[in-house]
Amino acid sequence: MLVITICLFLRSCLSEPYTYGDFLIKVDSIHIPDTITLNIPFDIKFFGIIGFDGCHSFKTFNQTVKNNDIMIETWGSYENKNGLCPAVMVYLDGQKLNMTFHTPGIYNIKIIEPDNTSFMRQITVN
Repeated sequence: MLVITICLFLRSCLSEPYTYGDFLIKVDSIHIPDTITLNIPFDIKFFGIIGFDGCHSFKTFNQTVKNNDIMIETWGSYENKNGLCPAVMVYLDGQKLNMTFHTPGIYNIKIIEPDNTSFMRQITVN
């Protein structure tokens, strides 16, 4: 009987799904300071839902710069080690991306979304 119990316990531990992966987060909005000054760091704050349970988390920002266009991707991770995820909503909640501009001008901040769309904010750096 003890052998059967141990086998069942080990089997249940091994059969729990382990899933993981990275994904592009849908950003609902961003907040950028009204005034951007040359060579002075500032934060862009990001808002949106990362995931519908505690196995989701923010991972990183990826930036691509082409001339005065800055494309930003917001990446999250999903990691489920034990088959159970806490029942909580996970938000970006103002996650910050720090930036500094070294050349004055008009810049387009383009946020890339998971559905291959994007939204843009234009800023002026003095």
